[in-house]
Amino acid sequence: MNNFSYRRALIKISGDTFGTPRDINISLLQQLVHEISAIQPHVELSFMIGGGNLFRGRDPIPGITSIVIDKIGMISTLINALIFEHLLEQHNIPTVIMSALPVAQLAEGYVRERAIQYLESKYVVLFAMGLGSPFFTTDTAAVLRAAELHAEVVIKGSKVDGVYDSDPNENPHAKMFTELTFDEALHRNLRVMDRTAFALAAEQEIPIIVLNIMKSGNLTRALKGDKVGTLLHR
Repeated sequence: MNNFSYRRALIKISGDTFGTPRDINISLLQQLVHEISAIQPHVELSFMIGGGNLFRGRDPIPGITSIVIDKIGMISTLINALIFEHLLEQHNIPTVIMSALPVAQLAEGYVRERAIQYLESKYVVLFAMGLGSPFFTTDTAAVLRAAELHAEVVIKGSKVDGVYDSDPNENPHAKMFTELTFDEALHRNLRVMDRTAFALAAEQEIPIIVLNIMKSGNLTRALKGDKVGTLLHR
């Protein structure tokens, strides 16, 4: 029996989930892939892949312009997408990478109608290279792709349990919110996602769930409508 609450979901997966360049979290990713294998027959899944574990676009490099830095960050997302694709295919999960920038030997170019066809055919679609433009984060890219594909929810998965009123790594008494409006998150200056992503999600009325994707079962619980992490909504 299908007891999932969503038909189509887009997951923004943080680069931190993949580990470091010298220590990729293969066992963690395999755990996630195993969970996806149980979800995939029931929910149309796509992932916006982050690349911050390899290179953060916001990190300055003396003498290098921010536009070039952002392009390097985009390439990092493709590296992670290739790793994730390989692990999914090892579990016989049909998978395709769609890139916002042309890299014909490694990924298909993003075409909205083609992406929808893949989703309807039960492929897991991995989005790489963000939006293919500097100045736009993968958070914004995730919400935009979700709007284009009529996804019913965006899930931001990282190693953080949800949205807190302060940094839990610095404040042991930090409070985690179970639910927030986008306006409340902006007013409190909670930087779990950038303002452009919040504004677009509010305009398109797409809820966002922030959760720890490294905890087994969290993704499944969220897609079944259970309370997990923090729900952000209009």
